[in-house]
Amino acid sequence: MFDVHPTLVGGWKKQALAGLPQVFGNGHDRLRQQAGHEKDELYKQIGQLKLELDFLKKSRPRHLNYVVYR
Repeated sequence: MFDVHPTLVGGWKKQALAGLPQVFGNGHDRLRQQAGHEKDELYKQIGQLKLELDFLKKSRPRHLNYVVYR
């Protein structure tokens, strides 16, 4: 009818079955990937802030280590 070879149609079918879940997926994988990236960035920022805090604690004068509450 359409003069398309069955082998060609079979190849198209394999490509479609392999790629359609990505094309018509609901985006959970992409969201999961973005969340992982954001989580990594936040952990990186937390580590940087901890380093800065430790440095500041070590560099301040000894007499400022104790806070007096009145």
